[in-house]
Amino acid sequence: MSGSPSRCFLHRGVPQSLITGWPNIFVLFAGALLLVIGMISRPRPGKPEKAIAPRGEFPQLYRVVDMVSETLGAPKVDSIILTIEFNASYASTGWRRRRELRLGIPLVEIYDHSEFIALLGHELGHSINNDSTRGFYHGGAIHSLDLWYGLMRPEHILSTEGGVPGLVVAPFNLVFMGLAQIPKFGAQLMAVLVYRDSQRAEYLADHLASVAAGKSAAISMLHKLQFRSIYE
Repeated sequence: MSGSPSRCFLHRGVPQSLITGWPNIFVLFAGALLLVIGMISRPRPGKPEKAIAPRGEFPQLYRVVDMVSETLGAPKVDSIILTIEFNASYASTGWRRRRELRLGIPLVEIYDHSEFIALLGHELGHSINNDSTRGFYHGGAIHSLDLWYGLMRPEHILSTEGGVPGLVVAPFNLVFMGLAQIPKFGAQLMAVLVYRDSQRAEYLADHLASVAAGKSAAISMLHKLQFRSIYE
Protein backbone atom coordinates (compact mmCIF):
# COMPACT_ATOMS: atom_id res chain seq x y z
CA MET A 1 0.00 0.00 0.00
CA SER A 2 1.67 3.23 -1.16
CA GLY A 3 1.62 6.51 0.75
CA SER A 4 1.81 7.27 4.43
CA PRO A 5 -1.25 7.05 6.72
CA SER A 6 -1.31 10.84 7.04
CA ARG A 7 -1.49 11.25 3.26
CA CYS A 8 -4.41 8.84 3.06
CA PHE A 9 -6.12 10.74 5.86
CA LEU A 10 -5.66 14.05 4.06
CA HIS A 11 -7.48 12.74 1.00
CA ARG A 12 -10.63 12.31 3.08
CA GLY A 13 -11.26 16.04 3.19
CA VAL A 14 -9.60 17.01 6.48
CA PRO A 15 -7.87 20.44 6.20
CA GLN A 16 -4.13 19.88 5.79
CA SER A 17 -3.39 22.57 8.37
CA LEU A 18 -4.93 20.42 11.10
CA ILE A 19 -2.49 17.60 10.28
CA THR A 20 0.76 19.26 9.25
CA GLY A 21 0.38 22.33 11.46
CA TRP A 22 0.68 20.54 14.80
CA PRO A 23 1.57 21.97 17.29
CA ASN A 24 1.41 25.50 15.77
CA ILE A 25 -1.65 26.99 17.48
CA PHE A 26 -2.20 29.62 14.78
CA VAL A 27 -2.21 27.06 11.99
CA LEU A 28 -4.57 24.84 13.99
CA PHE A 29 -6.87 27.81 14.55
CA ALA A 30 -6.90 28.51 10.80
CA GLY A 31 -7.76 24.87 10.09
CA ALA A 32 -10.57 24.89 12.67
CA LEU A 33 -11.87 28.13 11.17
CA LEU A 34 -12.01 26.48 7.75
CA LEU A 35 -14.03 23.63 9.25
CA VAL A 36 -16.49 26.11 10.77
CA ILE A 37 -16.79 27.97 7.47
CA GLY A 38 -17.44 24.69 5.69
CA MET A 39 -20.14 23.72 8.19
CA ILE A 40 -21.90 27.08 7.88
CA SER A 41 -21.66 27.11 4.08
CA ARG A 42 -22.81 23.53 3.61
CA PRO A 43 -25.84 22.97 1.35
CA ARG A 44 -29.16 23.33 3.15
CA PRO A 45 -31.93 21.64 1.19
CA GLY A 46 -34.58 22.81 3.64
CA LYS A 47 -36.63 20.71 6.02
CA PRO A 48 -39.88 19.14 4.85
CA GLU A 49 -42.93 20.60 6.56
CA LYS A 50 -44.41 18.38 9.26
CA ALA A 51 -47.82 20.07 9.58
CA ILE A 52 -49.23 18.79 6.29
CA ALA A 53 -52.79 18.20 5.17
CA PRO A 54 -53.08 14.38 5.06
CA ARG A 55 -54.20 12.93 1.75
CA GLY A 56 -56.73 10.74 3.54
CA GLU A 57 -58.46 13.74 5.15
CA PHE A 58 -58.42 15.95 2.03
CA PRO A 59 -58.99 13.49 -0.84
CA GLN A 60 -60.84 15.97 -3.06
CA LEU A 61 -58.12 18.61 -2.73
CA TYR A 62 -55.40 16.12 -3.66
CA ARG A 63 -57.55 14.82 -6.51
CA VAL A 64 -57.83 18.30 -8.02
CA VAL A 65 -54.10 18.99 -7.56
CA ASP A 66 -53.20 15.64 -9.13
CA MET A 67 -55.54 16.39 -12.03
CA VAL A 68 -53.79 19.72 -12.74
CA SER A 69 -50.38 18.03 -12.44
CA GLU A 70 -51.42 15.42 -14.97
CA THR A 71 -52.76 18.09 -17.34
CA LEU A 72 -49.46 20.00 -17.26
CA GLY A 73 -47.25 16.92 -17.28
CA ALA A 74 -45.85 17.91 -13.88
CA PRO A 75 -44.88 15.44 -11.13
CA LYS A 76 -47.46 14.90 -8.40
CA VAL A 77 -46.91 16.68 -5.11
CA ASP A 78 -45.88 14.70 -2.07
CA SER A 79 -47.69 16.91 0.41
CA ILE A 80 -49.95 19.95 0.70
CA ILE A 81 -49.59 22.48 3.51
CA LEU A 82 -52.49 24.76 4.42
CA THR A 83 -51.47 28.11 5.91
CA ILE A 84 -53.06 31.36 7.09
CA GLU A 85 -51.03 33.41 4.61
CA PHE A 86 -52.45 35.30 1.66
CA ASN A 87 -50.10 33.45 -0.64
CA ALA A 88 -49.28 30.17 -2.34
CA SER A 89 -45.94 28.57 -3.20
CA TYR A 90 -44.24 25.45 -4.47
CA ALA A 91 -40.90 24.06 -3.30
CA SER A 92 -38.75 20.93 -3.24
CA THR A 93 -37.32 20.30 0.24
CA GLY A 94 -35.07 17.85 2.00
CA TRP A 95 -32.33 15.66 0.57
CA ARG A 96 -35.03 13.52 -1.03
CA ARG A 97 -36.45 16.67 -2.72
CA ARG A 98 -40.01 16.19 -1.55
CA ARG A 99 -42.46 18.28 -3.57
CA GLU A 100 -44.52 20.56 -1.31
CA LEU A 101 -47.42 22.81 -2.28
CA ARG A 102 -48.34 25.55 0.20
CA LEU A 103 -51.84 27.02 -0.08
CA GLY A 104 -52.94 30.03 1.96
CA ILE A 105 -56.57 29.62 2.98
CA PRO A 106 -57.34 33.40 2.84
CA LEU A 107 -56.13 33.51 -0.78
CA VAL A 108 -57.91 30.32 -1.84
CA GLU A 109 -61.18 31.53 -0.30
CA ILE A 110 -61.53 34.48 -2.71
CA TYR A 111 -61.03 32.34 -5.84
CA ASP A 112 -63.76 30.62 -7.76
CA HIS A 113 -63.14 27.14 -9.15
CA SER A 114 -61.49 28.20 -12.42
CA GLU A 115 -59.26 30.77 -10.67
CA PHE A 116 -58.18 28.14 -8.17
CA ILE A 117 -57.25 25.81 -11.03
CA ALA A 118 -55.23 28.67 -12.55
CA LEU A 119 -53.44 29.18 -9.23
CA LEU A 120 -52.56 25.49 -9.10
CA GLY A 121 -51.37 25.65 -12.70
CA HIS A 122 -49.05 28.55 -11.88
CA GLU A 123 -47.54 26.98 -8.76
CA LEU A 124 -47.21 23.46 -10.18
CA GLY A 125 -45.73 25.01 -13.30
CA HIS A 126 -42.67 25.92 -11.24
CA SER A 127 -41.83 22.22 -11.07
CA ILE A 128 -41.32 22.02 -14.83
CA ASN A 129 -40.20 25.53 -15.90
CA ASN A 130 -36.53 25.08 -14.85
CA ASP A 131 -36.39 28.14 -12.60
CA SER A 132 -32.72 28.22 -11.56
CA THR A 133 -33.40 30.30 -8.42
CA ARG A 134 -35.54 27.46 -7.06
CA GLY A 135 -32.93 24.83 -7.83
CA PHE A 136 -30.65 23.12 -5.36
CA TYR A 137 -27.40 24.74 -6.57
CA HIS A 138 -28.26 28.33 -7.43
CA GLY A 139 -30.88 28.67 -4.73
CA GLY A 140 -28.56 27.09 -2.17
CA ALA A 141 -25.70 29.41 -3.13
CA ILE A 142 -27.84 32.54 -2.76
CA HIS A 143 -29.18 31.24 0.57
CA SER A 144 -25.62 30.62 1.87
CA LEU A 145 -24.54 34.15 0.91
CA ASP A 146 -27.60 35.61 2.62
CA LEU A 147 -26.77 33.56 5.71
CA TRP A 148 -23.20 34.89 5.78
CA TYR A 149 -24.48 38.44 5.40
CA GLY A 150 -26.80 37.97 8.37
CA LEU A 151 -24.02 36.47 10.50
CA MET A 152 -21.42 39.13 9.70
CA ARG A 153 -23.58 42.25 9.74
CA PRO A 154 -23.81 43.86 13.20
CA GLU A 155 -27.16 45.22 14.35
CA HIS A 156 -25.64 48.69 14.80
CA ILE A 157 -22.23 50.31 14.60
CA LEU A 158 -22.50 52.47 17.70
CA SER A 159 -24.91 51.72 20.51
CA THR A 160 -26.14 54.75 22.44
CA GLU A 161 -26.71 52.52 25.45
CA GLY A 162 -23.36 50.73 25.32
CA GLY A 163 -21.30 53.40 27.08
CA VAL A 164 -17.52 52.99 26.92
CA PRO A 165 -17.67 49.32 25.79
CA GLY A 166 -19.89 50.45 22.94
CA LEU A 167 -17.27 52.98 21.83
CA VAL A 168 -14.54 50.32 21.97
CA VAL A 169 -16.58 47.85 19.89
CA ALA A 170 -17.69 50.46 17.35
CA PRO A 171 -14.56 50.19 15.11
CA PHE A 172 -14.90 46.42 14.98
CA ASN A 173 -18.58 46.74 14.10
CA LEU A 174 -17.62 49.13 11.32
CA VAL A 175 -15.13 46.60 9.93
CA PHE A 176 -17.64 43.77 10.05
CA MET A 177 -20.24 46.01 8.44
CA GLY A 178 -17.86 46.50 5.54
CA LEU A 179 -16.98 42.79 5.30
CA ALA A 180 -20.66 41.88 5.33
CA GLN A 181 -21.10 43.76 2.07
CA ILE A 182 -19.00 41.08 0.30
CA PRO A 183 -21.54 38.22 0.62
CA LYS A 184 -24.38 40.72 0.14
CA PHE A 185 -22.84 41.85 -3.14
CA GLY A 186 -22.33 38.22 -4.16
CA ALA A 187 -25.99 37.37 -3.51
CA GLN A 188 -27.16 40.46 -5.40
CA LEU A 189 -24.83 39.67 -8.29
CA MET A 190 -26.14 36.12 -8.57
CA ALA A 191 -29.72 37.41 -8.42
CA VAL A 192 -28.97 39.87 -11.24
CA LEU A 193 -27.27 37.21 -13.37
CA VAL A 194 -30.27 34.86 -13.18
CA TYR A 195 -32.91 37.62 -13.21
CA ARG A 196 -33.91 37.14 -16.85
CA ASP A 197 -34.09 33.38 -16.38
CA SER A 198 -36.22 33.80 -13.25
CA GLN A 199 -38.48 36.25 -15.10
CA ARG A 200 -38.82 33.77 -17.96
CA ALA A 201 -39.80 31.07 -15.45
CA GLU A 202 -42.52 33.31 -13.97
CA TYR A 203 -43.93 34.08 -17.41
CA LEU A 204 -43.93 30.39 -18.25
CA ALA A 205 -45.76 29.65 -14.97
CA ASP A 206 -48.38 32.25 -15.95
CA HIS A 207 -48.70 30.57 -19.34
CA LEU A 208 -49.19 27.18 -17.69
CA ALA A 209 -51.89 28.73 -15.51
CA SER A 210 -53.77 29.69 -18.68
CA VAL A 211 -53.22 26.18 -20.08
CA ALA A 212 -54.79 24.67 -16.98
CA ALA A 213 -57.76 27.02 -16.59
CA GLY A 214 -57.95 29.38 -19.55
CA LYS A 215 -56.66 32.88 -20.21
CA SER A 216 -59.47 34.81 -18.47
CA ALA A 217 -59.20 32.69 -15.30
CA ALA A 218 -55.42 33.14 -15.20
CA ILE A 219 -55.71 36.93 -15.55
CA SER A 220 -58.43 37.11 -12.89
CA MET A 221 -56.31 34.94 -10.58
CA LEU A 222 -53.35 37.31 -10.93
CA HIS A 223 -55.55 40.37 -10.35
CA LYS A 224 -56.92 38.96 -7.08
CA LEU A 225 -53.39 38.10 -5.99
CA GLN A 226 -52.76 41.85 -5.81
CA PHE A 227 -55.17 42.11 -2.86
CA ARG A 228 -52.41 40.86 -0.57
CA SER A 229 -51.49 44.36 0.66
CA ILE A 230 -55.15 45.09 1.45
CA TYR A 231 -55.48 41.82 3.35
CA GLU A 232 -52.33 42.47 5.38
